[in-house]
Amino acid sequence: ANLSSFSTEVDTTCAICLGSFVRPRRLNRCGHVFCEECLKRQLRSAIKNWDLCAVCREAMV
Repeated sequence: ANLSSFSTEVDTTCAICLGSFVRPRRLNRCGHVFCEECLKRQLRSAIKNWDLCAVCREAMV
């Protein structure tokens, strides 16, 4: 996945787990941020649309 490190105090809530970020990662295509483990779990998932951003549905890969 296209990920980059992220550090901010503006928004600290992951849209996947709804908790505070743990090792936050930014998606390069859309800029949304999620916990690293949440993204890994989503990418390993067999659910429909697993490869889309959980916020805007932009392709992650």
